[in-house]
Amino acid sequence: MAGGKWIVLSPEGFSTRWHPPREKERFCAQGRMLFLSLYEASTRKPTRKMLYERCHEMIDLVMAKLS
Repeated sequence: MAGGKWIVLSPEGFSTRWHPPREKERFCAQGRMLFLSLYEASTRKPTRKMLYERCHEMIDLVMAKLS
């Protein structure tokens, strides 16, 4: 509503037929929301520690691009 932009980090990988949740499609179409996956789509679920480390790596990458 305020015209902001979001980056959503997802622990699940995206399959070839993945699409954003219906209520968020318009934000993606407007270029206001970006979904990033922390891992490739696979049957293996990452551990909590792996998710934590990877999430912080992704945040560092995003912050480096913003500065």
